[in-house]
Amino acid sequence: MNNKELLLRLVRAANEKEVQGIVSAHPVLSNDINWKPYGGSRGNFRNIHNGAGNAIPALVEKPMNSIDAHLTRECRLRNIDPEGPDAPSSIQEAVEKFFNIKGGNCSELLETERRRIAEDI
Repeated sequence: MNNKELLLRLVRAANEKEVQGIVSAHPVLSNDINWKPYGGSRGNFRNIHNGAGNAIPALVEKPMNSIDAHLTRECRLRNIDPEGPDAPSSIQEAVEKFFNIKGGNCSELLETERRRIAEDI
């Protein structure tokens, strides 16, 4: 199993028990020497627990931060202060303004259009 297949199995796991089974069966992941405490500290429960009440917000945060970073970059490339009055007031407005996508709604884009935009950023 390659890394992509492993990642997809972990992401698609239905529950913690299934994840534990995948980890236990994998030669690298099942070796304790390959695991380090988050932040280098065994007393990190508070840091992890305070991050999000459940996994969904934590997973959503990563792509949202990426989108915010790209839109902030587009502001700066156009000499717009991202916090200023000329900055778009919503993600939809920014996507429409910077990428010419009507209403900022990417759901109607063809795959070729999505790829072109992704390659440009």
